[in-house]
Amino acid sequence: MKKITFIRFIAFIVLLLSTTVGYSQIEIMNPNITYSSIGNTTSCTSNEVIIEKVFLGDASGNPITNCPVIGDVFLYIKLSKASTKYALYIEFKLFIDGIQYKIDGTTATNEFIQVKQALSNPNGTNELSTTTKYQVAKIPYNCGAAFELKDIYISWGPNAYTKPDDDQDGPKCDSTVPNITVDGPLYVDFTSTRNCNAITVTSDVTGGKIYKVGELTPIQEPYVLTINYGDGTSITVNPDLYNDANQAFIDYVFSAHTYPVNNTTNPINYTITLTATDTATPTPASKTTTHTVTIYPQLAGLTLTPSPTSCDGSKGSITVSSVTGGNGNYTYSINGGTSYQT
Repeated sequence: MKKITFIRFIAFIVLLLSTTVGYSQIEIMNPNITYSSIGNTTSCTSNEVIIEKVFLGDASGNPITNCPVIGDVFLYIKLSKASTKYALYIEFKLFIDGIQYKIDGTTATNEFIQVKQALSNPNGTNELSTTTKYQVAKIPYNCGAAFELKDIYISWGPNAYTKPDDDQDGPKCDSTVPNITVDGPLYVDFTSTRNCNAITVTSDVTGGKIYKVGELTPIQEPYVLTINYGDGTSITVNPDLYNDANQAFIDYVFSAHTYPVNNTTNPINYTITLTATDTATPTPASKTTTHTVTIYPQLAGLTLTPSPTSCDGSKGSITVSSVTGGNGNYTYSINGGTSYQT
C-alpha cells in the first residue's frame, strides 16, 4: 500500500513539473549588458530564429495590463520560431517616447544595447524555446510611455556548446528584423490646441493589441477612437495609425471642432472625452480619459478715445477702454499688427 502511494506521488510531481515547464517559463538573460556605438554590420537574413513579440512584464513574466504599475517592470522577448538553436544574441537601440535611452533610463546617443543569453553551463546555453519568455532587464516605466526597439540584429548558434559570442557575426543571424513597438498596457490621453472657439485634438494612445497574434505584423488600424466634445457632438473613427516608412505607430489628429460662439460675459467649459478600444478578442481592451477646454467670451466693447497733438508740439495719445471678453491681458496694435503694446 505504501509503495503504491509513493509511486502515485512521484507520478503527480512529474506531471506537475512537466506541465509547468511545457506551458511557459522565464529565462533571465545575461545581466551584464554591454553597449557599443557601432552596430553589427553582418548582412544575413536567416529565419531559423524569429522574434514573435517584445513586451513589458512583471518579475514573473506576466504582461503588464494596467496602469499605474505596482512593482518592477521588465523587458521580455518571446520567439515564434527557435529551430533547435542555442546561444541567443540580440542588439538594438531603445527609444522611449522618441528619445534614445540605455536600459537603466539614462539617455543615449547612437548606442546599441547588446544582450546575450546566459550560460547554462561553462560551455553553452539552454536550447531556445518558443514557450520561454526571455527577460532582458528591469526598465524604468511611466504609464503611457511608448517603447520601441530599432536597428535590431539577432544571432544564434547551432548546438549546446555554442556561446553567444561565438556566432555573433553569423552566418546564423538576421539583420532584417523590423522596428518593434513594445507591447504594454492600453493607455489613452490627448492634447488640444485652441484657435478662438475652434479646438483641434491630437490623440496619444499606446499599448493594447497592436500586432497580429504570433507575429510581428502590425495592425494598421489598431484602435477605434470615439471622441465626445461635450456639446452634443460625438465622432468615431478607426484610423490607419501605422507608418510603414518609419515602422512606427503614430498619433491621430482629429479635424478641428468649432464650438458655438460664447456671447455671454463668462467663460464656458466643455469636457472632452476620448475613448480608445483595441482589437483584442474575445474582449477588447478599452480606456477613457477626459480634459476640459474653455471657450471665452467674444471680445467686445472696445472704445478708443483720441487726444490730439497740441500746438506746442506735445504728443497725442489714444486711450483704450471698456474691453471685455477673451482671456488674459490685452495688447493693442495701431499699425496693422506690426507691433503691440499693453
